[in-house]
Amino acid sequence: CEDYKGASIMYEVYNAEGRKTDQVSDLQAIIAYGRIGEVKKASEVYQIAERRYKDRFPKQLDHAMIHVFVETDLMHAADMLFKKIKHSADIMIFNTMFRAYAQQGKLEDFENLMTYLETETPLQPAARTKEAVEILRGALERQGRMDEGHVQERLDELRRCVNRARSRRMRSKELRFMPTPRGPPKRE
Repeated sequence: CEDYKGASIMYEVYNAEGRKTDQVSDLQAIIAYGRIGEVKKASEVYQIAERRYKDRFPKQLDHAMIHVFVETDLMHAADMLFKKIKHSADIMIFNTMFRAYAQQGKLEDFENLMTYLETETPLQPAARTKEAVEILRGALERQGRMDEGHVQERLDELRRCVNRARSRRMRSKELRFMPTPRGPPKRE
């Protein structure tokens, strides 16, 4: 925790001296403030970086800020930020949201996000998504919602959905690396 306090202090010193910070120091400051529980300061750093980078905003900062919101149980803020950036989000951000919904047992939100990922984006669910389905199962068991008949069916469908996407990705990799015949076709 001391390292994170030190990183947050260094960021404040840089700003007080008028030094320009870069993407890496912004990222470290967001993570550091999040780890010591200073969500408001992390949010301020994020907003400053947002104004600085405008059109070329780094996705790592989005991921770090969503992670801070999720870790401090501010799911509403994480949802708002995710809705703002989901058209340009990468699989890391999706995985963070999957894990957050799973830990909180939000089956409907998890399903909606999975549907969006499958239909609206070219991204493929990662192994972490499969892991998140299992986390969701555990959260629903703790909440006592596994007895509802449709919950088990929905979880099984989510698992099949992730497996289908992973097998499609594996097939596309195999096709990409298949040797192609060289030269003109042979005449017989």
